[in-house]
Amino acid sequence: AISAFQPDVAIIQIGVNDIWGAPSPPGDPKNSYPYDPPAAMADISGIIANLRAANPDVIVLLGELLPCFQGVVCTGNQDFPSRIDEMNQALIGLVMAETTPESPVELVPLNSQIYPGDLSDGLHPNDVGDQKVATTFFDALQALL
Repeated sequence: AISAFQPDVAIIQIGVNDIWGAPSPPGDPKNSYPYDPPAAMADISGIIANLRAANPDVIVLLGELLPCFQGVVCTGNQDFPSRIDEMNQALIGLVMAETTPESPVELVPLNSQIYPGDLSDGLHPNDVGDQKVATTFFDALQALL
């Protein structure tokens, strides 16, 4: 499907659902998959490989996971913030391994841009948070072009 589009730039914000594992967030059915950062990184590497199959020179902007503050989603599981930090550290390694001169992969620093008031439920951005995410991706893209 990606090959039909042959993107020059890919903006990716992915991975937050990979932090859940067990126990599940409040209100969600029990997750049947484990928390597994290496598997998540392998999945993201696969996405990058598919993008490069469509265009070997694609620029990939990969956003950090947003922080998780106490709220509807993050209350009751103290593991979520540390898992987000661990995933963001894993993304640094992935970017270093995947970037090439022809097809750079840039990590976009979203985590440090978001504060509790930017999130509707402690995890998902509200309108202000969405604007911050969009602006941060835009600035990263402008720096590469």
